[in-house]
Amino acid sequence: TGEYRSAVKCYSRTLERNPDSYITLTNRAAARLSFETEKFKLEEILEDAQRALEINPQWYKAKFRAGVILSRLHRYDEAIWALEEGQRMDRSNHPGWEEEIAQVKEERVRWH
Repeated sequence: TGEYRSAVKCYSRTLERNPDSYITLTNRAAARLSFETEKFKLEEILEDAQRALEINPQWYKAKFRAGVILSRLHRYDEAIWALEEGQRMDRSNHPGWEEEIAQVKEERVRWH
């Protein structure tokens, strides 16, 4: 956890100098996801992913982060939509997309 907290500080310093770095926003979101669990913190992390998408609407990694965060916020339908949208943007056919979508669908069933 300490490594991720240090990474977040580093990413935040970078964003002070370059607030439009969508890659840094996405990386900071990923690092914060590793240790944040409180709802209001997750909503802050979602803002990083959304800001990255405002800067670069085709940045599929930000869609992935948004999907993970939305799922943790129990906003499953939005999470699935974000993940499916990101999967369409990503040309690599990475199996992680399908795995994450399946996991969110399972969580949605358990939650309801």
